[in-house]
Amino acid sequence: MDELYAVVGGLQDSVLLHPRFPRVGDRGLVLYDQGRNAIEAFDRAGQLLWVFGKRGRGPGEFLRVTDLRLHQSGSIWILDLDNARLTILSPAGSYLRSLPIPRDAGLADRFYFLDARRIVLLAHRDPIAAVMDTSGQLLGFRQHPWPEARNHHPMALAFKPLLDPDDDRLVLMQYYGAGLLATDRGLQTPARLIPYVEPIPIPDVHVARSASRTVATIQTRTLAAVDGVRDGDDVYILFGGLTDGSRRFVDHYDLETGRYLDTWLLPSPARYIAVAGDTLFSVHMDPLPRLQAWRLRRDPG
Repeated sequence: MDELYAVVGGLQDSVLLHPRFPRVGDRGLVLYDQGRNAIEAFDRAGQLLWVFGKRGRGPGEFLRVTDLRLHQSGSIWILDLDNARLTILSPAGSYLRSLPIPRDAGLADRFYFLDARRIVLLAHRDPIAAVMDTSGQLLGFRQHPWPEARNHHPMALAFKPLLDPDDDRLVLMQYYGAGLLATDRGLQTPARLIPYVEPIPIPDVHVARSASRTVATIQTRTLAAVDGVRDGDDVYILFGGLTDGSRRFVDHYDLETGRYLDTWLLPSPARYIAVAGDTLFSVHMDPLPRLQAWRLRRDPG
């Protein structure tokens, strides 16, 4: 890989404090900075374009952002778990509106667009998904598309949805487990397993109940996958696992065939990745927060 640019933050530079959820669009890259409680946009050369947001409960303010997506219109949608709402920004970073999360959708902490007018909200529960429209009306629920899911506690099946805006396929990246689950955006097709290079057993979940509450705890924190992204048939997974190279290896899979293709090695452990064509973006926190862009060298064979 060849480095294209790096944006480095830290105590002396407030551009990046705790960057999360990088998303690549037509205009460049957008991410959430947890340290600033703000959305930040960068152009394709890594130059900061705009910053929006601050901590709070008012319009355009954030408390605990858990996901961020780009709508096909170019608008930016931010899921704030503690404010129980989606905040929508224009492509230029101005506030448009907020959309409350229906109470029956549960503690949804991830989402994706089923189409231009429908949103799928995801939570660690059964059923795993609630469907709402862009006006906020709850339309229904979806069950887990993997038949084996019924054998495990929903919390142990934590996943991230990986999509490409140009097709209806969906990949559920399991943080734990044997591999990726390939299905459709509507979660109607039984999921096909794409094995990880190094699978991690789905962990046990300890459930403690008292008169006032129920607490579920995962018994291991070793992740098979740390983050992932789709670009057409290409699926990129930031490797977790137990061997050397955890959070440094980016494994490349083919969605159509389910084959592992190759691996790239980052110079230091990363927390998030994003991909656009032959450009890989990585977000790191140690020793300083930074966003890096790399040109991928592909094996012609």
